[in-house]
Amino acid sequence: GGRLPTMVAGRSFPGCTDATPPRASLALRFERTPMWFAHTSPTWGAGVCFIDYHAGGAHARPLGDAADAAGHHDWSYARGALISLEQYNDIVSQENANRRDLRLGVTELVALRDAAAAAPPPARAWPS
Repeated sequence: GGRLPTMVAGRSFPGCTDATPPRASLALRFERTPMWFAHTSPTWGAGVCFIDYHAGGAHARPLGDAADAAGHHDWSYARGALISLEQYNDIVSQENANRRDLRLGVTELVALRDAAAAAPPPARAWPS
């Protein structure tokens, strides 16, 4: 929660109701998953980051093997955090103008994951 100095919007985010730190955190590499920026975030005043998980059957893998040194341009990197379902719902709500109707249960999350995997690739604005 809070407000970072790099944010251009004047609002602050309340953070998660449950302020427990993530149970785990892991650097991830998404192979054959290009990243690009499009549109403009009203919060950050810059492009919104997208990854094309349809590009080549994206698979998240932990960082740290020899392939990381190869400098692949079609890989994306992220940090995953193991948080509770309540924390996830708080984040989704805050990322969507505090819409509380977006709260999901485990069944809905599994359905959303399956639908995303079956959806057609997004239209790309420009590669990174």
